[in-house]
Amino acid sequence: MRKWFRKCMASLCAATIAFSGMYIVGNESTKDVKADGEYQLVWSDEFDGTELNRNNWNVDVNGNGEGNNGEIAKNIVEMNKYFKKSVNVAVALKSDDKLGSANKSSAAVAQFTDKDSKVKASPTFLETYLAFNEAAGNKSTTDKRQYGYGEALTVIASSEYYAIKVSGKTTETWEYTKAAEKTYSFQIKLMSPIYEGKVTGIDGKSINVSANDLKNGAHITDDMIKGYDYNNNPYSIVASAEGSKSKAEEESLAWDNAQIKDIKVVEADHTPKLFTTVTQTSYTAAKNDTPAKKGTIKLVAESVSNETTVDLTVTVEDIWGYAKPFNVPVNIKIQK
Repeated sequence: MRKWFRKCMASLCAATIAFSGMYIVGNESTKDVKADGEYQLVWSDEFDGTELNRNNWNVDVNGNGEGNNGEIAKNIVEMNKYFKKSVNVAVALKSDDKLGSANKSSAAVAQFTDKDSKVKASPTFLETYLAFNEAAGNKSTTDKRQYGYGEALTVIASSEYYAIKVSGKTTETWEYTKAAEKTYSFQIKLMSPIYEGKVTGIDGKSINVSANDLKNGAHITDDMIKGYDYNNNPYSIVASAEGSKSKAEEESLAWDNAQIKDIKVVEADHTPKLFTTVTQTSYTAAKNDTPAKKGTIKLVAESVSNETTVDLTVTVEDIWGYAKPFNVPVNIKIQK
């Protein structure tokens, strides 16, 4: 009789999968999958192509699996969603491993919850979510990253049976004979695709603006600058969604990527400053026959007589509160 539990959990190959503003990395089990026919390999992915095989892996670019459009991305990951095949076995986080400088265990760093982020007392693989344990504390004072960020969390799946057959009112079970066969472990890393990404000129190209436009305002548009998550999926740096109105009827900035909480743009810290002001203009919604228009980054400066390059610091904050600054060079061109 084949070991059904092992069949369905076997050979999780190394990969990076986006989810809920974070990503998951699976690796080979800490136990060997035998090649003598005792266990059957259900599936594998050798990652020998030029891109991720979408038949094997689910990539959630928007953070909530349903498109962003202003929806709030959740800071939890559904375990079953990122595996090709699985069974509803018991899961637990390893309690005696040591992670990071404080040597905290996987169980102290993370926890299993339901879809509403309520801790599950007896979690099973299906309909279970994984999240950082906020009670563990130890967030960085500089970028708010949770302790355990990027660490290999060990998940232990266990089952008393490798096969269960139900026929009417009759249930037949096949139990493991060895205690060591009842458990299977794998590792997961929780990391932010935004924090691990980059901000550059579109496709890595330089951003060029005309010195002649600076007095009235030179605009960096969506087709000039982009953010890219760790998997190179692009997102807008300029305002790309309708924000809320303030009491002064000034519209706030908003973005159509649910992983983004806020983006701030300033001139990099250097002396002397070139720009008089650096501002971000808001998104304009479609109205009647006028199409929607994304915002811009508006640069204002006094007369510039020589070509020069100035860095803008773009700080992107994701929904977890992880913020990271990126320096983006802007070339000031003199038109002759």
